[in-house]
Order: sequence, then C-alpha cells, then structure tokens
Amino acid sequence: MALGYRQNDPVRDGTLEVDQIDSTRVDVFFVPPDHSLTAAGLDSKKARSYRTKLLEINGKDPSITIHPISTFGDKDDFLKPKYRQIERIVLEDTGFMFPEFDDSVPSTLDEILVILEDLPSAFTKDYAFGLGLAKPYRFIIDAVEEITDCTEIVVTGKRDTGPASNEKRFFISKKDFELARRSMNNIGNLAQTAVRAVRGAVAHNILAERMGIDPVEPQVGRHPYRKRFTAVSQGKEELSDDEQAAILNAMSNHAAEIAEAQPETLAKLRGDIELVTLENLIQQYRTMLGQKLVEDRWQEFFNENPFILNMAFGYERTLCRGGILTHDGIPVFFRKGEFDHAFFESLTRRGENDVFSLVRAERMDWIAAALADPGARRFQGWLKRERRHHPTRRVTVVMGDFVVIIALSKRRDGRLKANFITCYRADNSIQKILGAPLWTREDCLNALR
Repeated sequence: MALGYRQNDPVRDGTLEVDQIDSTRVDVFFVPPDHSLTAAGLDSKKARSYRTKLLEINGKDPSITIHPISTFGDKDDFLKPKYRQIERIVLEDTGFMFPEFDDSVPSTLDEILVILEDLPSAFTKDYAFGLGLAKPYRFIIDAVEEITDCTEIVVTGKRDTGPASNEKRFFISKKDFELARRSMNNIGNLAQTAVRAVRGAVAHNILAERMGIDPVEPQVGRHPYRKRFTAVSQGKEELSDDEQAAILNAMSNHAAEIAEAQPETLAKLRGDIELVTLENLIQQYRTMLGQKLVEDRWQEFFNENPFILNMAFGYERTLCRGGILTHDGIPVFFRKGEFDHAFFESLTRRGENDVFSLVRAERMDWIAAALADPGARRFQGWLKRERRHHPTRRVTVVMGDFVVIIALSKRRDGRLKANFITCYRADNSIQKILGAPLWTREDCLNALR
C-alpha cells in the first residue's frame, strides 16, 4: 500500500512513494519529475508507471538496501542502475539509525527522510540524485567492480572484507570502509593544499621577479602524496629508476666531499630521508594492523625499527614533563594517561593501550601548532555527564576538522592553566563542534569563580 509522497519541490526533484510490506519492512520508490520524463522521451502523464525502487528498509534483521539509480532524464541510463556492475549497496546492522521504531521500521515520508539524512557521510543523501556513494568515494565502487564480478556491496560490522563464497556479494568491513573514506578525504585535502602552495609560490615569484626579490619554492610538506601532488602541479616529472640509481651512486661516491663542502645541505637531506623512512613505516604499520598478527610479530617490528619507541618516549618527555603554551599564554600539561590514550593503542585482544601507534603519531606535531595558532577557531567543549557545553572545556579547531580539547582550571595566583584531554580528526562530528558556543576567556574565568 502506498503511504504517501514527498511534497518538497516535486517539480524539480520528483517524489517518493513508500510501500509498507509489513511492520518490519518498507520499500521506497522514486517517481521521476515531469521534466526528466520529457527529456527521456517518456510520457510525463504516466509518471507513476515509471517509479523505480530506491530503498529497502528491514527492521527485523536491521539493514538498509540502497538501489543506486540514474535520475537524470537526459542520460542514456535514466532509471537504470547508476554503476556499471554494482546494483545494490547494503548497510548491515543499522538498528542504531532508527532505534525508536523497535522491530518496526519508519513508514512515513518524514521518517524516511530522517533515515536518508542519517546515512553515513560517504553516501549521497538526496534521493533526487539517485543515492549511492557520493562522488569523492566512487572509487570504492570502481575498485570492487575492477577486481570482482560482484553486483552487491555489503558494509558490515560482522564480517571481514572479501567476496562471499557462493554469492555475488562483496563484504566491506565497517573498519575498512571508514579507512577508505578517511584516506580519500586526506588525499583530497593534500591535493588542495599542494595546489594552493604552488599557486601561492607562482603568484609570489611573478611579482618577486619584477621587484628583484628572491623567488620561493612551494612548501611540499611531509606526506609522500602531497609531495607528488606538488610536483605534478609544478609540472615536474618523476625520476626514472636509472636516474635515481645514478644520483645514489654519486652521493655514495662523494659523500665525504659533500659533507665538507655543504654540511647544511647534507643534514637537511638526512632529515628528509628519515621522514620518508617514517612515512614508509607508517604505511607498513597500517597494512600490518589489518593482518591480525601475533604479539611476537609486533615485537619483531619494533625491534627492527627501534627509533619508533625513541620517538614515542621523546614526545612523552617533551609533552608530559615540559608542557606547552597556547597562543594566549595558557600552559597546557599532559598527564601520561591522556598521552597514552591519544597515542598508544592495543594490538592484541587484551584491550590495553600498550603499543605506540605510528598512525596516531602523525598528528603529534599538530597539537602544539593548533594550540599556538592565533587564527584557530575555539569553541566550548561538551561535558558528557552534565550534557551541556561548558567554558572550562576548550575545543581548538584547525585544518578543517582537527580538534584539540583541553580542560581549564585556575592556579593559586588566579591565572589559567590547562590539561590536555585528547585530539582527533572530527570528520564525522565537526558540524556539531562548529555549532557549539564560542569560547572566551571571560566566560571561562566567570565559570571558575
């Protein structure tokens, strides 16, 4: 039985029909708008006859099945599957998305729209665009289509990533899906940063040449992808294997001469090599995380690369014993427990944060930079027990979605001090953070009276 239509600009977007199969399942259909039917050469007076399934919502075995379709009438694949091979995307164990319905499912249009709005951030949420993955994450679809003949992707918290044994279903664990999503976000950010750096350097150098000022090189950063994006933006070509071998041989044969003639250049080169080595180790570390290795293998890894632990304890000495200052002169102290929580993790089933995390360590340098940045945005933090924002918690936001949270208190002389709470990439919760009240020193001091 059709329960209704969405009346929110149906002329532009088309409408939705919700068919309730029973108390635990509904099917949702897309009815295209007249202008799309006309563009496709179809009779707009028979719009309802062209309705196409968009969603299946199952409350008994909580899941949402998305049927991504093309909704543009001027395309050859109008009302057909959006992707070359993948026909369905299933989100398993989605009871958290509509817990208020118990074993039943949403059955009104408003409830359906709430479900769409609560889809994970990698998904298109506007039915007028046919649902599925948002464009920046289309590469996940492409990868599955390239390496398998599967027609259905299942994002699941119950299975490991891989194809089903006797079905055309490809399972992606929630952990791997989130890793892919974050990695693509990071790549996009790195590319944009590289392009901005090159554009800035180009603009500077054009004017500098006219004024007799020395040119500058664009900052390339540490990440290998950003370095590559910067090189491409500058029109630089990569060295061939033979060219790389020739440079290494020359460096090896003339190391002593270079050290004497250009010690600063050699020291910088050594630092660059160490950074590249660390970046390669981080990639290896990420690969090992997904292999469920025994503890002895991890011990071997850290024994082979002892400088990782030296780096961990070096940071611990710097942050936990020395502390740092914010841009407005507030000393921030790091308790060992908070340091361990932020930068150590468990690699075994014991659940203890007992191993230094190279992945988390990538953001160590960001903490001091964020707290010292006068241009960073600062908001009141959330007190979970009291369920409210409070000016004694300060959330500093830099680089779009990186946050550092500190708890403030007063010294005996009345000056402010702070303890580090945590830091993380808030890509899923950044909008809530940006909606919090702004932090001010005056509000904080008043709250501490």
